[in-house]
Amino acid sequence: MIAGFIGGDYEQLLDHIAPLCALKKFPLILTSPNMLRSARDFYPDLVSQLCPIDQITKRFTTLITPHHKQWRQTLLPQEPNTAIWCPHGHSYKTYDSEFRKLLAEETHLYVYGKSMQRHFTSISTEVVGDYRFLYNLRRKSNLEKTSVLFAPTWATEEELPELIDTTAMLLMAYPMLKIKLHPRVHHLYPDAISTFSAHLIAPNEPIHPILDTTSVLITDHSSIGYDFLAYDRPLLFVNIAENDPLHAAGTVIDAIEDCPEIIEEAIATNHHHLSTKRSWLYRETFA
Repeated sequence: MIAGFIGGDYEQLLDHIAPLCALKKFPLILTSPNMLRSARDFYPDLVSQLCPIDQITKRFTTLITPHHKQWRQTLLPQEPNTAIWCPHGHSYKTYDSEFRKLLAEETHLYVYGKSMQRHFTSISTEVVGDYRFLYNLRRKSNLEKTSVLFAPTWATEEELPELIDTTAMLLMAYPMLKIKLHPRVHHLYPDAISTFSAHLIAPNEPIHPILDTTSVLITDHSSIGYDFLAYDRPLLFVNIAENDPLHAAGTVIDAIEDCPEIIEEAIATNHHHLSTKRSWLYRETFA
């Protein structure tokens, strides 16, 4: 039997594997009651259930999981007959040497598209495309696209002050801003982000229903930027520290105090001059 699997209380992983399991009609096996509640709240058409750790590989011969082999070995008493690694966000970070070294131990990978597939030619891969966007089409709303969203990547303790300062400056410049922080930031630094609580989106909410109503996305090098390409809407970037192909499909904000004018211009024009680049990068990533 085949099932999806997430071990532990990792809210950031649920949105990456639950839609895939729902579309493929595989059950999702969890070990955390909190994760089970979220799965049932946000994915009512998904068969999700708790299973004792020592029974998982006895009941299911193939596990689709975002946990790489070394991680799985800390969660399961034994490896399944077949493990298929499932990505949790497209990012240039997926290709750094350390992470590729971890994935080299895998025998089967799901990949979003040819961009990711090119990096893993020695491993059996299957292209699954932008399945999270496809899943969201089932529950697509007709709400007006009015919100501006700030969705940065997660921050280490050393990076946290910069994230807090940037968020505060963006809110000062654009008070209607909505903020989607990485779930790990919520868990690790609740006091630091409490100032922004009125603007924060819950950490366990799936990203695509939020993006569906977002007119402009502000980010850094978060994989959410790649997810937003599906909507062909303006991308703005702050705190650019790495060379990411995503940045060519958007506009860098050099001075946050200029943010209101940049946002209004982006909403008014949809940054049509960047539509071709957004579309090309989306096809590279998810086709």
